[in-house]
Amino acid sequence: MKPFILTLLTAVPQVASAELVTVNCNFHTECFDTETCQDANYDMSFSRDPQQMETDQVTTEVSDDMSETFKARAFGTPTHYGFTTFGADDTQMLLSVKDGVGRYSIHMLEEGIALFYLGTCKEAVS
Repeated sequence: MKPFILTLLTAVPQVASAELVTVNCNFHTECFDTETCQDANYDMSFSRDPQQMETDQVTTEVSDDMSETFKARAFGTPTHYGFTTFGADDTQMLLSVKDGVGRYSIHMLEEGIALFYLGTCKEAVS
């Protein structure tokens, strides 16, 4: 019996290392400061490497409907992931995704306003 099990184990293909994942988010709710939330149709995409998400020095390039492409610091755990920008710039951004639900906030510190988005994010292997 042991040789049969060993044969089966050696016949199983080795799991390849994780590939780059493209995340596409569509936000369907927008909230502006304390005003009533409204319907939205705002899209964003970025890439992430699940193997490197738990390190502190991973950056990603984010593209969206409203601004130019920008760089952000990626983060992740086995249960959630996202990105943040936090630096000398007066606009700070945070995206958190868990179970396909994306929550994105933009804080424009100089202007004293904040935007919040709620939507869905889907992953596709690149």
